[in-house]
Amino acid sequence: MPMLVCPFCSLNCDDVDFSNPSIDLVCNKALVGFQSATTNEFARIGNAVASIEEVIASSTFRKPVSVITRGTDLTTARTLSDWNLSGAIRLSIESSLSADSWRSAVSREGVLSATLGDVLLHSDCVWSIGNPEVSHPRLYEKIQVDKKRFMQTGQLDAELLAELAFALRFKLPNPQAEMIRNASYLAILIGESAFAQGEETAVAELLCKLVRNLNDESRAVAVLLDDAATNRCVTAWKTNESITPVENLTVFDVRIGTPGAHSPKVRVQIGGVDLGQSSAECYLPCQTIGIDRSGVTVRGDATVTLPLVAMTHRQELFNAMELLSRLV
Repeated sequence: MPMLVCPFCSLNCDDVDFSNPSIDLVCNKALVGFQSATTNEFARIGNAVASIEEVIASSTFRKPVSVITRGTDLTTARTLSDWNLSGAIRLSIESSLSADSWRSAVSREGVLSATLGDVLLHSDCVWSIGNPEVSHPRLYEKIQVDKKRFMQTGQLDAELLAELAFALRFKLPNPQAEMIRNASYLAILIGESAFAQGEETAVAELLCKLVRNLNDESRAVAVLLDDAATNRCVTAWKTNESITPVENLTVFDVRIGTPGAHSPKVRVQIGGVDLGQSSAECYLPCQTIGIDRSGVTVRGDATVTLPLVAMTHRQELFNAMELLSRLV
């Protein structure tokens, strides 16, 4: 089997060998995703195996049905956008407060970003905030941080950032400021939980201003990989609007795809890795784009569209939108 684009995170590595995943996969996220996609063929209600018809019959929702996802392929994203616009569903994109605050700050303040290829080829210093390698395990490998000066901040708070900005402005002794000051091209990688709880908005705005100021004398960019880049791009193309972040609901109706570390509970999950009843009351297996069905995705830096080529052809499985249409 040839190496194909991996569909299990928005880094979308194109050198993953799925021919013998138990041995050859270098990414645990790809391994778990592939094993789940090829073995999760049974629906469930609670902890009991059920038929797809039984799950659908037991699931009744008020209209519009609330649907959340961490990201889908291009075709699914288009249909979700259309249904959301028509009022058939209420679509939300699942993200963290840090990531949402960063996007809001960028929309107001503006900031320089870059492709992963540009970071790989031109950056000489990388600053990682919020452990982005947790959601994208091969990120550091792909941009070759071992060949660059590298520093890592588990979580950035306003006080630490203000001290750093002050040290940079007045050229005060500070190890982190010194590394940034000596960089000709600084790449800042922002993880899902990059900013301190309760300070997300303030830190995001301060960081935007810092990146802008750094570009007065050198080059600095900030990159936030987005699992829902495809959905955000499609909605922007079709409506000139952005998708609503996840609202503060206790339980959503339907999730499409694998939940995240802090995902809200849903009544029905369609596809993805099934984490059990604590994450979703019911589960419906479906085709996985890039495993059972071909499709297209936008990489997490929102710059490249990539083909997801089917490896199997299990026609007995429905696709996600076929199942959602029956629930709606």
